[in-house]
Amino acid sequence: MIYRNLVFLFCSNLVLFINPSVLAQGKQDISSGSIEYAYRMKAVGVEEKYNLEFNRYECVYRHYQEEHTIISPQGYEMTSPRKFYDWYIDLSKKQVTEREKQKDGKMIFATFDAIIIDWEIQEETKVILGYTVQKAIAKRHHFVKGKGNIEYGDAIAWFAADLPISSGPERFWGLPGLILEISFTKFIGTYTAEKITFKPVVNLKPNQGTQVSKEVLYKNKPWLGEARSLMNNN
Repeated sequence: MIYRNLVFLFCSNLVLFINPSVLAQGKQDISSGSIEYAYRMKAVGVEEKYNLEFNRYECVYRHYQEEHTIISPQGYEMTSPRKFYDWYIDLSKKQVTEREKQKDGKMIFATFDAIIIDWEIQEETKVILGYTVQKAIAKRHHFVKGKGNIEYGDAIAWFAADLPISSGPERFWGLPGLILEISFTKFIGTYTAEKITFKPVVNLKPNQGTQVSKEVLYKNKPWLGEARSLMNNN
C-alpha cells in the first residue's frame, strides 16, 4: 500500500496518518491583514473609525472623514474637519507615499523618506485584543503641535511584538510590532485597535492621481510640515 503526502506520527502503539495540508490549514498567517481603529475623545463625545492594511513589507493607513458637527455631553458645539488621505510606508525602503483627495475630488500624492521616530521602549505591558502589548514613549513626533497650536505632549504607544509589523495609526511607526494604541500626555484623544482581520493584502501603494512635492501636499497643513522640519533639523 502506498501513502502519498502523509505525515506518520507514532504515539505509543498507535500510528496516525495526517495530511500535511490539514496541518497547514490550522496555522493562521498573521503577517497580512487589516486593523480597524477607533479614535475617541470621551470627554467631548467624539468617536471615529479608521483602517490600516498591512503585510510584512508595506502598510497603508486610510483616514476618511467628512466635515461634521459634534455636540459634546456638556452642550458645546464643535466642528471636526474634513480629512481624506492615505498614508503608505514601504517598510524595507523606509519610504512614505501620502495621497490626499482634495475638495474638488482631485487626487494628489507625494513620495518622500519616512521620518524616524525616536521611541523609548518601557517595561510596562497590558493586553489589547488578546495580545500582550508593551509601552513605548516618543517625546518628539509629528503631533507635537497640532492645528491651532494644540499641545499633544509625549506620544504613548502600545505595540504587539507578536505582530512584527512596524507600523500603526496616524503616521506613527518604527516599533518592533504593530501599534494597537496611541495616546498623548497633554491631549485627550486616543487611537485604539478594535478589530484585527488576517487576510492576504497586496499592492497597497496609493499612487493614483497627480504626483506633487511634499511641500505642495502639506501647503494646507503647515503644522504638520513644521513638525517634520523640526524633527529633521534635530
